Amino acid sequence: MVNYYIGTITSLIVFCTLIFLIAKFKKSKLSLVLKISSLVVGLLLIFRYCLDDLYLEDYINATVLDGFSSKGEIVFASILHWVEVTVVLMAILYPFFKGVKTLRILTSFITPIILLLNVICLKNVLLANFGLEIFYGVSIRALLMALEIGGGLAISIYALYDYILNIKNEEYSFNLKSIIYATLSLIGMIIATMPNYVPQLLLNPFNYGYVVKDLNLYHRLYIYPIAIIPIGLYLLLKNRSLETKRFALIYYSLSALFLYTLTHKFEDFTNVNGLPFHLCNTALYITPLCLIFKGKKVFYFTYFINVLGAFLALAMPNFSVEGIYGTVFMADTLNFFRSHYQAFCMPLLIVGLGVFERPRLKEFKYSLVAFACYYVLVLILNGWFTNYDEGIDYFFVNSDFIADKLGAWAESLRNVTVQFNIGNLVFKYYPIYQVLYFSVYIVLSLAIWFIYELGYEVISGWKDIARRNEIVKMDMLALDVNLNGRDRGEPMDIESTNKLKLNNFTKRYGTSDVYAVKDACLEVTGGEVFGFLGPNGAGKSTIIKSIVGIQTITDGSITVCGYDVKTQSVEAKMQIGFVPDHYALYEKLTAREYVNYIADLYNVPKEVRNERLNKYIKQFDFESAIDNPIKTYSHGMKQKVTIMAALIHNPKVWILDEPLTGLDPNSIFQVKECMKNHAKEGNIVFFSSHIIDVVEKICDKIAIIRKGQIQCVKTIKEIEQEDTLENFYMNVINGKEVEPIKVKNELKVEG
Repeated sequence: MVNYYIGTITSLIVFCTLIFLIAKFKKSKLSLVLKISSLVVGLLLIFRYCLDDLYLEDYINATVLDGFSSKGEIVFASILHWVEVTVVLMAILYPFFKGVKTLRILTSFITPIILLLNVICLKNVLLANFGLEIFYGVSIRALLMALEIGGGLAISIYALYDYILNIKNEEYSFNLKSIIYATLSLIGMIIATMPNYVPQLLLNPFNYGYVVKDLNLYHRLYIYPIAIIPIGLYLLLKNRSLETKRFALIYYSLSALFLYTLTHKFEDFTNVNGLPFHLCNTALYITPLCLIFKGKKVFYFTYFINVLGAFLALAMPNFSVEGIYGTVFMADTLNFFRSHYQAFCMPLLIVGLGVFERPRLKEFKYSLVAFACYYVLVLILNGWFTNYDEGIDYFFVNSDFIADKLGAWAESLRNVTVQFNIGNLVFKYYPIYQVLYFSVYIVLSLAIWFIYELGYEVISGWKDIARRNEIVKMDMLALDVNLNGRDRGEPMDIESTNKLKLNNFTKRYGTSDVYAVKDACLEVTGGEVFGFLGPNGAGKSTIIKSIVGIQTITDGSITVCGYDVKTQSVEAKMQIGFVPDHYALYEKLTAREYVNYIADLYNVPKEVRNERLNKYIKQFDFESAIDNPIKTYSHGMKQKVTIMAALIHNPKVWILDEPLTGLDPNSIFQVKECMKNHAKEGNIVFFSSHIIDVVEKICDKIAIIRKGQIQCVKTIKEIEQEDTLENFYMNVINGKEVEPIKVKNELKVEG
């Protein structure tokens, strides 16, 4: 027994000395040394579990074990060992996720306490795990555990030391909220690592007849957690950082793999029947590896294929002990359901929490190719080893397990067989049944994916609504501050009630690094016809659509007649009449009905709208067509309807995006006259165009935009004193520097 204490202390001293020496003299190497130390501890944990069964597992229902004086002593040692695995997993992951505050707290303050308790009670802990062999010679597994405890304790001592050094750092400080969150996380981690034999040890369930079978009450109680677990974990983690999410998911997937190793040892891998080729068993290995190494392509196989397989397995469980179907608390029952929980829940959580992207059809196709390869492999293995001991049946494609659940028609498909020999090996297949099996599984996988997508769309919608509501709330608070007690219906900028202003307006789409518009500043005053010029893709339409509220503002601000477009959107839009580059009209309505509909939106009184509409009908020669359905109109006539609708509320700011495209000369003249008259009334006319001649004749001032940045703002008079507008425009868009032009003073000669 002394050997194990010496091993623990030696391991602790070696790890501590190495870590603290590096921390003092080679800080740049500290992170690497900590990670290597944690990997060594992880290997010690894996090897001691995979070498052989635990002593306690063979005597779960015993009241007394050799070496223990009471059942209570057995239970205490088992629980202490159980929690030791919990905190050792924390210590293993700590160097890789030091940025996770909860992990720092638990590794620094909980892990040392639990591991010290294991050292104090080392005899009972080793006895519960390895039996009386610890007293006779040296047990390799017991020695590995002693070294594991020492190594884990060394890492946790360094974590505590690091915490004390940085306690004044805001990232290391903790409050009641962080303590509560850490406590809840600890409870979840302890539950995740609970060995499957613990309920059987505590409750001795062979005295109860609660069989889990055929969707009875006890079976359903095992199925319900497949909804509760992912929802609970999602709610707990959804607002956490990506690093925290990855840590939590890796921890829980490693816990599931650890529990699987309790029943699958190294020796099992030498037996073809013990290889983890059952679909849900592969998920136990694939999921943590994908999370650790960020293997997205392999992960989508588990997302599409394993989740469906796990769900079907949970609905049609296949487990028994010596021919007896599993009861509620039996270790084998718990092992079956917990491993399938992981295969079902983890892929959904990984995508739901945004660790991996939601897959597209391309990923589904790739997963089917991988599934086809897997299916061929299991067909070969099942056929090859048909007569091996009791035979093997990966994915249940050779037996009648699934067919029996479906009925006589499925059993009849298995009557068609193909059998052949290769040397001494006999291969037997059920071609119709197995092809149909594969095809139905693919169809079901596609259906399940569709259900996933619906669920994610609903969740995304909820999140988007919540995010938008939060933005609106913050915008309203900012608006109230800027208004300084004034009513929200008043202009924010009281001095700009006759102006259109862009203040460092910036627009970027999604997460792109390329800006559509960057730091645009512009001011247009009432009474001006303002031309907005630039080549295709320069950002003209982006600015116009942001002014009228079609697109959001990434940064900066836009005010229309003093109203902020972002926080006073309704008031700002009431000041605007908009003629888009591509009109969208309700073509089953007549022009009169459509214009009246727009007038209703802007609360234009009936008498006023009729007077204005009659004026525009006469101006645009529309008397004969005003009461015809819009779908019968030509392009030019539809453009006129759009213009009439934009002007029916007499907007202070009339915005037109390429309004003259496709119009005949007469219509162009009418639109130009309308623009001039609207500006003469003290309103703003702001329009984009590629027709330089038109801009030159009707505009008072122009701005030229190139590659998302406004290059200059000048009056037509300024430009024409030095050059033509066309030459000036070409120089600007070709990137030539343009010197500011000053207006020349005209000398008056008096006679």
